[in-house]
Amino acid sequence: MAGGVSALPLDVRVVAYFDLPSTPVLTLNDPVKGKLDDATYVLAGDIATDITSTVQAVSVSRGRSRLLDDIQVGSASVTVRNLDRAFDPLASGTYSTNIVPAKRVTILLGGAAVFDGTVDDWDLSYSLDGDAVASMILSDPLATLGRAAFAGHTFSSELSGDRIEAALDRPEVDFPAGRRDIDDGLTTLAGGTVAEGDNVLDYLRTVARTELGRLFAARDGTITYRERLPPVQVGGLVTFADDATGVPFSSIDVQIGSELLYNRVAVTRVGGSTQIETDADSIADYGTRTLELSDLLFDDDDDAALLAEYLAHTFGVPKVRVASVGLNMARLDATQATQVASLDIGDLVEVVFTPPGGGSAIDRYALVEGIDHSIGLDSHNVTFRLSSLDNAPFRLDCIVCGILDGEAVLAY
Repeated sequence: MAGGVSALPLDVRVVAYFDLPSTPVLTLNDPVKGKLDDATYVLAGDIATDITSTVQAVSVSRGRSRLLDDIQVGSASVTVRNLDRAFDPLASGTYSTNIVPAKRVTILLGGAAVFDGTVDDWDLSYSLDGDAVASMILSDPLATLGRAAFAGHTFSSELSGDRIEAALDRPEVDFPAGRRDIDDGLTTLAGGTVAEGDNVLDYLRTVARTELGRLFAARDGTITYRERLPPVQVGGLVTFADDATGVPFSSIDVQIGSELLYNRVAVTRVGGSTQIETDADSIADYGTRTLELSDLLFDDDDDAALLAEYLAHTFGVPKVRVASVGLNMARLDATQATQVASLDIGDLVEVVFTPPGGGSAIDRYALVEGIDHSIGLDSHNVTFRLSSLDNAPFRLDCIVCGILDGEAVLAY
């Protein structure tokens, strides 16, 4: 393989979908090469190619940092050795004809995808001491929606999940049905028109903002929409802990402050009047802190008023929240590594930590909002960005959010 032996952690793999002239391809009417489903002679085109042995570094960043932010397009980078010009488009190397945008790349941890996207750019770097590397810059399928525009269409009144499905079904969008995982949603949207040239991703983010849901590309590249209720957790909860009772973490960031402190909330729907809700006690204690949400897609002003009320009373008091936990994958056993690889945006986790100075361990539940991987030669660190489960809506049958007088509340 080009570039020698890899020193990446053994459970990390990088697979690029390349069109390789040397790959044996299916040949019709040939008695040997013309057999369907043959493992050796395959249909020509981009074929999964393991390039892990050439990789020097990998980074992945997906999600958001705080609950009220939009989820961003997921990004990744993969740096490979290029001393033999295998990744040089100006040479005749092994992969030279594939150094172009739009090639699919999957990054795997223990066989499970942690990123699936396509190449945006290639950067080739050469140093005076004779080293050479190539770096591919990747984005997840949210970027595909960010490059798409509507041709002009009028949607009927429908639930938020149905609206997302309808938008993805539009012929000018035509996102594959097999790569979607869309919740029904709980909020009814008004009928409305998108104009010629309106950005698809911006519009779908407005749908998610109206629901207070999550729109993201999952770790396997599936476009995913989650309604505002937390997931029903019936078992298998992943626990991060510093007392040997769960997946060990190497760092933790706990915040209490104004990042999510709002006591005056103004919500406006398209065609409606602004609905304002305030928390007088919070204003007296902390001064006025305003959150404005505009151009939402509610069917009526009552729904806009309910959202304003929920947000003002949820974020009117500063709360201690576990903002992130960091993991050193070298400290995990195989079972724990599998748990980490399985987590995705919107998943429920538990965090148990004991601050210095004594006292009982602090036990909090949280939702995953973002996931970052930093992988180098013989190292792999993961950071989970989290949001608090405080004031999450009560949910029947959930072992966490279905407990009376627990962390979840009867709410919006």
